[in-house]
Amino acid sequence: MVYVGHYGIGLSPSRPSIPFDKILRQWTVLKFTAEACQNSLDKLIAQDQSLERFFDSRELRTGGFCATEDLHYGIYGQSPRWDWDLFSRSAATVSSVSMRVDTSVSMQVGIGELSQLCGFLRSESQDDYTQEGFRTALRDLGADQRVIEAIVASLGDRGQGAGRWPSSRVPGIYRREHASLLFRSDTTTVVVDPQALSKNFTTNGGRYPTDDPDLHIDAVLITHHHEDHWHIPSILYMAQPDTTVIVPDVPKPNLLCGERFADSLADVGQAATVGEWDSTVTVGDIEIDILPFRGEQPTRGEPGPPPDLRSWGNCYRINTPHFSAVILADSGVDPSGDICPSLEASVKKRGPVDFLFSNCRVFPDGINYGLPHYSLALPFDRLQQIFADRQKGRIESITFGPSGVADACAAAQARYFLPYAHGFRGLGEDPIGEPSGAALSEASLVGEVKEAMRHRSPATQVASWHPGASVALGGDGLLFG
Repeated sequence: MVYVGHYGIGLSPSRPSIPFDKILRQWTVLKFTAEACQNSLDKLIAQDQSLERFFDSRELRTGGFCATEDLHYGIYGQSPRWDWDLFSRSAATVSSVSMRVDTSVSMQVGIGELSQLCGFLRSESQDDYTQEGFRTALRDLGADQRVIEAIVASLGDRGQGAGRWPSSRVPGIYRREHASLLFRSDTTTVVVDPQALSKNFTTNGGRYPTDDPDLHIDAVLITHHHEDHWHIPSILYMAQPDTTVIVPDVPKPNLLCGERFADSLADVGQAATVGEWDSTVTVGDIEIDILPFRGEQPTRGEPGPPPDLRSWGNCYRINTPHFSAVILADSGVDPSGDICPSLEASVKKRGPVDFLFSNCRVFPDGINYGLPHYSLALPFDRLQQIFADRQKGRIESITFGPSGVADACAAAQARYFLPYAHGFRGLGEDPIGEPSGAALSEASLVGEVKEAMRHRSPATQVASWHPGASVALGGDGLLFG
């Protein structure tokens, strides 16, 4: 039997399971009619009494918050238990017949047990740890022996068939999986939002290309808490215990940002630096300006959630001796404002930016099936208003979308715009669709951005690139690698 495997690992503080998606979909079917939605919620609670502490369904009749303080804030302190999930998918050839073998295991571990398991995730230790150390750690935690062997077998072939990331030893910007970018100066390497060990769309279901064995990361930057940007196993894979990991400040953990990044990293033995807005952190010869994270909140405009019920995050301006770059992730507009005034202030302080990176897609506010928990951060009458507007074809975006990206480029006086944070389908592939102009492809989004730039930021050049490519500044302008 010959295995070619890929896998994913999940690790996060244990939280109660709340059926956010089911609730939102039921309410949508019921057209956000208060009485019908109250009845549907009451039925869910009757089926699972543990949900009762999180909801007051009577509030639906008055248009208030049906989520209780427990669901908004109470359950998000440091947890003594963590959820550890492993998934492997192996292509097995048996008697010339190709088969796919999927194996998964989930378990809860205490903080005291994390160090033994997290040691495996450090890339420098995996060769020593894979066969026996990891097998022993899983066995000690009570995992089934057959599951252990299936997972360990696939771990040995990590990255097979997915290619290899190009060398990143020359100064420039290297596009990685989904929202991950690697910045290289003469002496320093910084990576943003790594997803290496995720099994989600961010790594094409766990098919993460092999890394250069000599890759050394000096700093990791995290933009915000959503799982396609914040993934603890991937941080540990990229970092050593004393590596600089810059994370957003979280004044109050809540439904929209369910943990303090620095506290969770401390639990797994990783140093962290809290990057406060409008501060600067220096790593080697790179200066990193921490910018506010606006947008991708439950609503674009007022009324929104209470101010402390927020997805906390950071945007970044990276300044190297060779170039400057702004990373906007999934920014947009929210009731607190947008990022453009901060970009204008950055230009006054440091001058125009060379590169600007942003997601280009439109994410609807309020009723969003990709972020179903967002709906419970709003009073019910606000959801009814959003639903009524949606029925009339009025949709507000909590991300910039193509026109907002053009506004951001104008504010930053960006020389170049490059898209990113659209998923991952493999090296050299359009991350979300065929590059021939399909409706959901990145290529089509770039076309929309170019059109918006003509009217809002004509001096900005829009470039196309795919994961695995790199860009740098040369004497004649943009250089692709």
